[in-house]
Amino acid sequence: MTLQERLSLLRRRSGLTSVELAAIYCVTRMTIFNWSTPGRRKPRGLLGPRAEQVTTGLLTALQRGLLPLSKDLSKEQRSTRVKKMRDLLDPDNER
Repeated sequence: MTLQERLSLLRRRSGLTSVELAAIYCVTRMTIFNWSTPGRRKPRGLLGPRAEQVTTGLLTALQRGLLPLSKDLSKEQRSTRVKKMRDLLDPDNER
């Protein structure tokens, strides 16, 4: 399965918004759209391997039942969870 297919699967099943996914990947919402849309730009350079790593981590969370996030979570709770996922999946990335 290509990165594009895996990211599309994540967008459908994770319950995460494009903005939340962008925060986890440390990219813009438009970048998430481009990566998951056929015929659009794909991650390259340093983003390629990092995108693969984050996608694999999120798919693992989905398989283990850690995603989707509960709809009962407040906006603050969702934001906190998204930040924790970002930090766990890419601990070396400085913000």
